[in-house]
Amino acid sequence: MSSLLDVPAQLALALSLAASTAANEPPRAAVVGALNPPVSVAMLTAEPLKGPYRFSEDLWLRALKEDLPQDVHGYARSIFRTSSGRYYVPRQAERREILAARDDGLLAARAARAFARANARALRVSLHRTPTAGELYIAHLFGPEAAASLIARARSHPDAAAAKHVPELAARARDLLGVRAASLTLGQLYAQLTGPLDHAPNFVGRQPPVSQATIADMLQRGAAWGALRPNGIAWQTKVSAAASPAAPQ
Repeated sequence: MSSLLDVPAQLALALSLAASTAANEPPRAAVVGALNPPVSVAMLTAEPLKGPYRFSEDLWLRALKEDLPQDVHGYARSIFRTSSGRYYVPRQAERREILAARDDGLLAARAARAFARANARALRVSLHRTPTAGELYIAHLFGPEAAASLIARARSHPDAAAAKHVPELAARARDLLGVRAASLTLGQLYAQLTGPLDHAPNFVGRQPPVSQATIADMLQRGAAWGALRPNGIAWQTKVSAAASPAAPQ
C-alpha cells in the first residue's frame, strides 16, 4: 500500500472542490445529527484502503448507502447499518462484489465526490466554518465524526498526546502512518494528516483550500505537488487528466 501521505490527485481534486463549494451549500438536518454520536472503535478498525480514491471498507459502504443511494448498480439496497453505526452487507457474495467495485474508477469518483460534499456540510456545521481540503481528507479516511473530534481537540489542546485524547483514531493513523504516529501530539497528527492538501506544515487553525487552478494544472501536467510545498510531501505522480474519470454532471 502506498503511503497515507501520497494522496491520489483525483482524490485531492474531489476534496478541494468540496471544500471550495461547501460555504455555498445549505447544511442538511440529517447530516447535523450524524456527528452527535461518539467515534466508534468499530468504525476505525485497520481496514485496507483500496481503489483509485482510497476508500476503507466501512466508509465505502457508507458512501454508497448514504450519499450515492441512487447508483445504477443498486448496491445501496444490499447495505445495512447497525445501531452502532457500522455498515455491512449480509450476503458475502454481494459484499465481495460491492467492495471490489472500489476499483471501478467512474463509480468511485462519483462516490468520492458525494462523500466529500456530505462531509463538507457536516464539518461546516460542527466546526462553524468551512473545512479545508486537508480536513476533508481526514473525514475521507476516518469519517466526519472522527475528523470533527480530532480537529476540535487539536485546536484546543494541540500539545496533548493524540493517543490519550483520540485513542481509536490515533491507533488507526498509526496503522497507516507507521510507528512514528505513536507519540504524536494532537497538533502533529492533525498536521500529518492535512499536510498533503493544506498549505501550512504545522497546525495553525483554519487554512485556505488548495487552489482549483493549481490542482487542474497539476492534473494536466502529472507533476509532483511536493515541489511546490514547504514540507516536501509529494502527491502520487503519473496521474493525468485523461486517466482520471470524468466528473459526474
